Amino acid sequence: RTTTPTSIKTSTTPKSISTTLTSTTKRKTTTPTVSTSLSTSTRRTSTPTVSTTLTATTTPETSTSTVTSPPLTTTENSTFSTTITTETISTKGSTVFSTTGVISSTECTILTTVIRTEASTSIGITRPPITPQNCLCKSDPPRKPLERWIQDCGDAYCTENCTIIVTPRRCPTDMPCKYPVYYNDGCCPRQKCYCKCAVWGDPHYLSFGGVHYLFPENCTYLLVGEIIPKNDIQIFIDNINYGSNSLNSYVKAVVIITNNSRVSLSSNDAVYCNDDLVTPPYYCKGIILSSTKTVNTALIQSTNVIVQVDNTGYVSVQVPEQEFRGNTKGQCGVCGGDSCIRRNGTIEPDTCCEETAHEWMIEDKHKPYCSLLEIPCSQNNTKPYLDIPTEPCSGLCCLIDKFTDCPPDVDLSFLKKSCEYDYRKKGDASATCASLSCAAKLCSSCFDWRMYTHNQCNRTCPGDLKFHSCRNTTEHYCDGSELKPYPKLLDKEEGCFCPEGMFRESKYSVKCVYKCPSCCGPLGERKYPGDTWISNCHKCVCNKITKTEDCVPLPCPPRPTCQQDETLIIYNTTDGCCPLYTCEPIRCKYNQQEYKPGDVWTSDCHICRCDISSHSVICQPYQCPPLPVCGQNEQLKYSKNSSNPCCLDAYCAPVVCVYNQKQYKPGDKWTISCQDCVCNNNASVQCAPQICPQDPQCKLGEQLTKTYVDGLCCPTAQCTPVMCSFMQNQYKPGDKWSYYCQDFTCSNITHNVECLPQTCPPDPVCKPEQKLIKCNGSNSCCPKAECVPRTCEYQGKIYTIGEIFLDPTDSCMTLQCTAAGLYAKYEKCLYQTNCPMEKRIYSPNQCCYICQDKCLPVPKPVLVTVKDCQAVITMQECRGDCSAFNITANYDALVNKCMCCDAVKTETRIIDLTCPNKTKLTHKYKYITACNCVNCTE
Repeated sequence: RTTTPTSIKTSTTPKSISTTLTSTTKRKTTTPTVSTSLSTSTRRTSTPTVSTTLTATTTPETSTSTVTSPPLTTTENSTFSTTITTETISTKGSTVFSTTGVISSTECTILTTVIRTEASTSIGITRPPITPQNCLCKSDPPRKPLERWIQDCGDAYCTENCTIIVTPRRCPTDMPCKYPVYYNDGCCPRQKCYCKCAVWGDPHYLSFGGVHYLFPENCTYLLVGEIIPKNDIQIFIDNINYGSNSLNSYVKAVVIITNNSRVSLSSNDAVYCNDDLVTPPYYCKGIILSSTKTVNTALIQSTNVIVQVDNTGYVSVQVPEQEFRGNTKGQCGVCGGDSCIRRNGTIEPDTCCEETAHEWMIEDKHKPYCSLLEIPCSQNNTKPYLDIPTEPCSGLCCLIDKFTDCPPDVDLSFLKKSCEYDYRKKGDASATCASLSCAAKLCSSCFDWRMYTHNQCNRTCPGDLKFHSCRNTTEHYCDGSELKPYPKLLDKEEGCFCPEGMFRESKYSVKCVYKCPSCCGPLGERKYPGDTWISNCHKCVCNKITKTEDCVPLPCPPRPTCQQDETLIIYNTTDGCCPLYTCEPIRCKYNQQEYKPGDVWTSDCHICRCDISSHSVICQPYQCPPLPVCGQNEQLKYSKNSSNPCCLDAYCAPVVCVYNQKQYKPGDKWTISCQDCVCNNNASVQCAPQICPQDPQCKLGEQLTKTYVDGLCCPTAQCTPVMCSFMQNQYKPGDKWSYYCQDFTCSNITHNVECLPQTCPPDPVCKPEQKLIKCNGSNSCCPKAECVPRTCEYQGKIYTIGEIFLDPTDSCMTLQCTAAGLYAKYEKCLYQTNCPMEKRIYSPNQCCYICQDKCLPVPKPVLVTVKDCQAVITMQECRGDCSAFNITANYDALVNKCMCCDAVKTETRIIDLTCPNKTKLTHKYKYITACNCVNCTE
C-alpha cells in the first residue's frame, strides 16, 4: 500500500516551528516529495522547536506516529535548514523503522518521511542532556536506549524514548576489472576481480595475461601453482592422445590438490573426491562441488578459487587477483604478470609459451614415456595455426561470428582460428565444439549456439531435465517433504535443469515435480497425497490430511465348490498375497494326450486305462501266448510276429553248433588254429589250445632257442651257447677285440659287451717361450704332442718374440710381439687439419703431417632437429692453424699475433626435415664455403 499526503500545515513563530503532515493510504502507488525550509534569526537567545507529525489513514486499518525532536538552544545569529523528503519501503509481515516513528503493517508499501536538519553558524550549539527512559526497544534481542547495532543492512539506533531509527547503508562502488565475479555481501551487490586462464580443444591455451598458444602434448602438467606457498593450492591438467593419433590430444581431467584434499574433474562428467567417485552437489573437505550436467565446478572455500570443466573439454581456472597477483606459476603464467615462465623463474617473450609449457611436466606413473624437457625459444615466430585463413569459415566455425555481445578484450579471431585448426586437423565436426564452448564462456553469452550445430554439440539431459543455454538462478530439490536449494550458481551457466516452476524429486534425482512428496512406497520411492499402491499384501494410500501411509490387508476371494467331474486347481499369484482358484474338468494325461475316466488304450506293449476313482493312468504289460516245451537235442527259437508286434513266435529246433560258418552236431570234435574244439549238447562250442612238449633244461653258458615252422603248432626247442653280439658279429664269452681306439670284452658273467678307452701317454711339459701342439694321426688313436717356439700372427704374417713392426695399413700404430701376445702403441698427431694430399708434409714414419695451407673448411655431419622433425646433413666448420708472429721495432724479439680461423663466406641452403607423422618440414641453414685467418676479437 502507498501513503499519499493530502494536506500539509505549517505554522511558524519566533520561538517554535511546527510542521504537520496528514496522509491517506490508497492501493495505487504514488510517491510524493515534501520539502520545507526554515530560517530563523534572533539577537540573543532563541529556542526553536521543530515538530513533524505523520498521520496515515488506511482502510481497514489506520496507524499514527509522532516524533518530536528535542529543543535546540542557540546563541547569537544562527541559520537552520530543514528538509522533509519521502522514501517508499516495501515490507511483508514486518516492522519498518524511520526517522518519523514506527509503522506496523501486514503487507504494505510505506511512505517514510525523513527530516534532516543542517545548521550553519559561527556560534556554539548546546543540547540539553538526554535522560534515557526505563524501557526497551522492540528488537530481537531487545535493545536498551542509546544502543546501536546493525539491522536490515542499516545502522540501527535505539532512542531515549525506545524508538528504533534505522539509517540505510551506502553500498560501495567496486572498481571495474577484466574478469569480475559478482556476489552479494548480504546487503549490497559486490564484485571481485579475478585472473582467468582457459584451455580447450587440441588443446589451446589462454594464459592469465591473455596470451594464446597451442600445446598438443599428452603428459600431465602443473596448470596453476604458487611461487611462494601461502594457500597450499596446486592445479594439474592431464592431457592424453585423441584416439590412435599421437599428434592430437585433449584434456582428460583437471586435478585440484589443496589442504589434504584431492578433487578430479573429468571431461566425461566424472567427479572424484579423494579417489572416490561422487555425484555433485558434494562437499569435499573445503571444496564445494556442483554440476549442471554440462559444466562441473569446484569452488575452494578458503581462497574462492574457481575451476570449471565442461563436457567438450573446456577448462577454466579463476583465481582472485587480490590474493594471487604476482604469486602464480605454471602453464597459465603469472596472475597480473607475464605468461611464458620457466620453472627456474626465467621470463620469456610471449611467443615462447609453447616451449616453456614443457617445463611444467610432472611425473605420472601412468605415463612412463613422459620426461621433463627444457626447450629453447624458437627463433622462427611463425605459428602454423595462426596462418589458417578464417574467411570463408568452415562448417560450425562460422557460429563464432554470432557472438556479438563479447567484451572488447575477447579475441574472437583467435577462437575462430583455433576452431578452424581443430576442424582441419581432426576432420571431425565435433572437434569444433570446444572452441564454440570457449567463446560462449569468455563472452558470458546467452546465445544458444548448440541448437545450430546439427546435433554435433548437443547435450542430452536425463529424465525430466531440460537443457538451458543461460541459467543464472539455482533450482531446488525435495528432502522428504521439505524443499531445499542447491548451491548458488557462480555465473550464468548452461546445463540441465528442471523446467520453470518445478524442482527435483530428491537431491540426485532427474525427475521433476511441482510439489514435494510426503509418503514412501515399498522400495523407498516418493508418493504424493492421494496415491495408492500394493505393498506386502496390503493396500496403502498416502493420506491427504496426515501426509502418512495408511495400509489395510488385501481381501482374498473364497474357495469355490467344484462339481463331481471337476477338480479344484490353485494358482499362486505373482504378488504372493491371495491364491487364484478355478474348477477344471477331470482328465488323465498320458504322452501329451488327455483321456476321460474309463478310457482304455495301448501304448508300448502295455494296456493303459484312466482310473475313475484315482483319476490317474494305470498301465499293465500285454499278455503273450505260453512258450512250447522242446524235447532232447532241441532248442527254443523265436521269430517276429507280423500280426502282433508285442509278442514273438516261439518254436523248437534241432540243436547244432555253428563255428566259422560251419555246422557241427553235438559231440563233434575238430582242430583249428592250434586249438582243439568240441560241440556240446547245448549247441555251444568249447575250444582249448593244443598242449606242446615240455622245453629242455639248458646248462650254464647256454640259452633256450625256439624255432617255429609253418603248419606246426608247437615250436622246436633246443639249448645253444650264449654269444655276445657287436656290429653284427658274434663273440664267445672271454673274447677281446679293439675298435675305434676302444678295447672291448665279451663278459663271462653277464654275457654283455664291455668297453674301455685306450690309454694314451702323458703330454710333455713346455718352457715359457714354447707352446704345446697336438696333432691327430690318421692311424693313431692317441694325438701326437710336442713343444714348439711361441710366435705372433698379425694380418696373416708370423712374427717372433721381441720383434717390433708397423701396422701395414696404419703407419701411426707400432706393434711388438711378446710372450703375452701383441702390444700396440698408437702415435697421436696434434694440430692435424683437413689438408689436400699434395700439400701434406709427413713425418719419417709417414704418420703425422703438417699442411702448407693454414685455415680450411672441414666437412662435419650434423643432426638437425626442429619441432621433433629431424635430418642428418653435412655442414662445414673452419679449422686450421693461424699462428702469426711480428718482429719488434728493435728487431730483437718475436711477438705472437692472435689470429683465428673463421668463416669469410657463407651461403643459405634449404633442407627437408622428416617428422614423426612422415610429413616434411622445410628448414634454412647457413653453409660455410670459405675460411681464412682473421684477427681475433676479444
